[in-house]
Amino acid sequence: RLVEVGELTEEKAEVSERRNIILQALGPDPVVRVDLSWQALQREDVLIICSDGLSTMVRRDDIAQAVREEKDLSRMCQRLVDLANERGGPDNITVVIVRFEGDALPADSTDAPGYHEMVTTAERPALRPTGVFASGSAPAAVVIPALPPSRTGPLLTVIAVAIAIIGLVVWLSR
Repeated sequence: RLVEVGELTEEKAEVSERRNIILQALGPDPVVRVDLSWQALQREDVLIICSDGLSTMVRRDDIAQAVREEKDLSRMCQRLVDLANERGGPDNITVVIVRFEGDALPADSTDAPGYHEMVTTAERPALRPTGVFASGSAPAAVVIPALPPSRTGPLLTVIAVAIAIIGLVVWLSR
């Protein structure tokens, strides 16, 4: 967040003593404020969700290079995990990669990349539950059918499920 608001450069953030500060956590309160953001998708976008085991060992430029050079998502994950391990990999390394495809997605997005706060309005309704894979039946790579650009709720649900899977993998690997 300090990079996003212009307080630190990416290079300074990588070595900052504040780089691992938890910005939000679940507590004893019965109501939890969820910080949601959105990003406009375009055809062939790649979303990478990873643990700090990857993000502290592999720089953004190296991740971007892997995305440009490797089209197979499973090999891309393995390449990034291998790179983090080659650089010391002192923590568990978890990576989930999704490529968005389909003619319903625009070829170009008019929104600038970066953080966009998710506001629940008539244009962006509250998230609705969606189906998940039964235990042990998830395929290695998933092709998510394209959604109309205004239907961000189901997409955010898919991303939330991916984050939950990462959490479960990290928890089970301990």
